[in-house]
Amino acid sequence: MVTAALTTWFAGREQKRRHHLALHAHELGEETVHALHDRLDRLERTAAGSSERE
Repeated sequence: MVTAALTTWFAGREQKRRHHLALHAHELGEETVHALHDRLDRLERTAAGSSERE
């Protein structure tokens, strides 16, 4: 019974750890996409500004 209890504890702990890692990876991905959109918006504004000057 002790072996089963330890196995259950380790399995539950690993599941929580993987869930936490997946959640963190998803959040990091969202932040990356947001930063990329911001950069592209700045490039578009810069390109539009230099087009108006020509």
